[in-house]
Amino acid sequence: MFNDYKSFILQKPDKRLRQVCLKVTNFKEAKEIADKLIEITKKVDGPLKISLGMAAPQVGYDKRVIILRKSQGEYTVMVNPKIVKQKWNLPIFSRCFSVDGVFIIKSPYWIKIEYQDLQGNYNSEVLRGVKAVTLQQEIDHINGVLISDIGLRLL
Repeated sequence: MFNDYKSFILQKPDKRLRQVCLKVTNFKEAKEIADKLIEITKKVDGPLKISLGMAAPQVGYDKRVIILRKSQGEYTVMVNPKIVKQKWNLPIFSRCFSVDGVFIIKSPYWIKIEYQDLQGNYNSEVLRGVKAVTLQQEIDHINGVLISDIGLRLL
């Protein structure tokens, strides 16, 4: 695991983390961003596989692209994702590679999302549990919201 992830993942208070990201219209560019997100996620994961997702602004892009780990070595790329329904807001402990600390946040434990894939096709998916929590955090990132804005820092 890279202990020096802060050298390639943007850190608070970098202003680029506060930008509301732009809608993707160039899917070739989205693929390049997704490849970068996956590359960096694999670097920071290490043997414990702790990273479940990452958003484009964390690596310096102002586009609406996120990735979520499906299984070891497999990722779902979501372009222009939009939450259409959510429920069961519960308190959970969470952290972020862009903000130091561990936070307690309220996050939905069930989410229905719509997004485009890298070919521009529209998809809909329901996520539950930790994947729903991770998705919410990545959506927050592309909307310029950080975990420190919504959570209580514990450590």
